[in-house]
Order: sequence, then C-alpha cells, then structure tokens
Amino acid sequence: MATPSLKSLSMMTSTMLGFLSLQFILGVLSALYVTFPDTTDQKTLMDFANQHWQTMSHFILGIILVLFGLWILIQAIRRKQKPFGIVATIAFIMVLVAGYGGDQFVRTQNDAYSVVMAVAFIIAMGLYGRLLAALMVAQAKGE
Repeated sequence: MATPSLKSLSMMTSTMLGFLSLQFILGVLSALYVTFPDTTDQKTLMDFANQHWQTMSHFILGIILVLFGLWILIQAIRRKQKPFGIVATIAFIMVLVAGYGGDQFVRTQNDAYSVVMAVAFIIAMGLYGRLLAALMVAQAKGE
C-alpha cells in the first residue's frame, strides 16, 4: 500500500475541519431550539433526541467525525512521520471524548458532560488546525 501524500492528508484534514465547523453549528441549533423534557429516564431522553432533526443531525455527524478522524489517524501514521501521527492521535481521542460527553449529556442532562463535549471539541478543532498547518509546511518544504 502506498504512503498517503501530504496533499491528500491535507485535504482530509481540511475536510475534517469543515465537518467540525458544521458540527458546531448543529450543536448551537440543538442548544437553541431543542429543550429536553425534565426527566432522568434515559429512554425518554434518547427517544426525545431522536425526534428532532437538530440533535439527530448532530449525532449522525458525530459518528461521521469519529470514522473520518480514524481514517485521518491511520493515514497520518502511515506517513511514518511521528509528529503527524501524534497530533492526529490526540485529535482523534478528543473527538471520542467529545462524542462521549455529548452522549452522556443527552442521557443524563448533566451540564458537566456538555462542558466536556465543548472543551474536547475545541481541543480537537485546534489540533486538526495544527495538523493542517504542519502538513502545509511539509508540503512547502517538499517533504
């Protein structure tokens, strides 16, 4: 299997940043227009979330982000340039943490999980931005 080019990895990372931006917008729409019922019953909360396009879109894009983040991680590791692999690994972990926080927030309505989701999201966004910058520098150097 051929080593992925810097250009293709840059394009994947740029796409990931676009998906993360869309995820932010969907999260804001969910926060603004979806009010969860006052209950601690997880089934009721999950059923309620599934009835609103904002939360369902947010959830589905979250799954896509995990899969795409894993693809970027695999491609970054295949480049055999340790810094790319390290940044992609930490960024992917942050996507997983954000997803976990979001899932737990819907199930429990505990605001601490919303904070976990938001902080992990911001870190992931920054790390993918950093990865893209490093890839662009490597491209400019002709590596």
